[in-house]
Amino acid sequence: MIEKPRWLDDEPEIAALLHAFIGKLDRKPAERWKEVPELKLTALLCPKLFRQDEAADRSWALLKQLDPLGCLLIITKPRRAPFDPEYKDARLLFNLDFEETLREWLQRPHKPSLQREWQETVIQRAHHFPGEVLLLQIRPIMVSGRSEVEILEGFVAISQYQSQRLTLTQLSARCFWGQSKFLDGREDLITALYPDIQLTPRPIIINVYLPARIDGVLMIENQDSYCSAMHGRPAVAGDLALVYCAGFRGSAQRIRNREGVSFHYQGECSRQSEFEEWWFGEALSSSPIYFWGDLDYSGMAILKALRQRFETIMAWQPGYEPMLQQLHEGHGHTALQSNKEEQIDPRETGDDYADTTLLPVLRSADLFVDQETVF
Repeated sequence: MIEKPRWLDDEPEIAALLHAFIGKLDRKPAERWKEVPELKLTALLCPKLFRQDEAADRSWALLKQLDPLGCLLIITKPRRAPFDPEYKDARLLFNLDFEETLREWLQRPHKPSLQREWQETVIQRAHHFPGEVLLLQIRPIMVSGRSEVEILEGFVAISQYQSQRLTLTQLSARCFWGQSKFLDGREDLITALYPDIQLTPRPIIINVYLPARIDGVLMIENQDSYCSAMHGRPAVAGDLALVYCAGFRGSAQRIRNREGVSFHYQGECSRQSEFEEWWFGEALSSSPIYFWGDLDYSGMAILKALRQRFETIMAWQPGYEPMLQQLHEGHGHTALQSNKEEQIDPRETGDDYADTTLLPVLRSADLFVDQETVF
């Protein structure tokens, strides 16, 4: 173990920089960093350093001592104004192999991340839920004064009310300490956990564009892509009705019950009865049904959830192929860049194309592409 510099306790600004790196590692463990954690030296981050006096020169000299120790790699800006100090806009790259030493210096032991603790607690109780726990795992649910276990026990308690046709408000009040609004905005989560739950519904609004002839259905995740497809971008081969499914909304348990949805039509509205006969039929006809969404783990999870309601639904290859090309060319965004760090690989969707082509490429590229990127 490398000895802690004697001067570190007398340099709170440098110590704060090092604490910032540990904070990053507490939020995201070292093994998940594809690129090393980085900070840029600015006047906001290091006001003492940017006073440009003797004390600042001393702080800069001490900070540079951390480079040969193996703690940091300091990269100075190659092009600076003639009188700019060397440290202006310098980049500090943390050596992930130095984590244990730095934790010892700063007395910052490892602590389980909130995300990992939540996921582990959910996994321990997954057997209580008859449906898919993926949505519950994605993001920790926090309530002041309530533990993770108490919150999850509330979700487990829903099982005793599955057949009572309660409203979401009633269910919330009975399972979550009298809080009638706790489940607001979480109906998709409830129906994922309990696919057969009977809720007194508020109709789901479904936007549908009908062609002159209906040979199948294309469900589209995002609004902009749905609107673009109505105007021929992308050009939909064949005569497919377009449905804006708004993320996981299309997988709600009541989505195929007449009292559970309210259709808003555009296009050839004379085809409404034909479309609804297909939608509400005891079994879907032989007409194909497709899904097209973002090329990320959440999009694949939506496809998986939709297959609970539409067993034959498939990933729409004409939409995904140009997105795959983006990934093959190295384009796309990382989970960190797009605030998608909490997305979880669904492992499989049940659709052959998604499971053998899309998901493997997502894993190998470690990049995502939103569907609005193409067309």
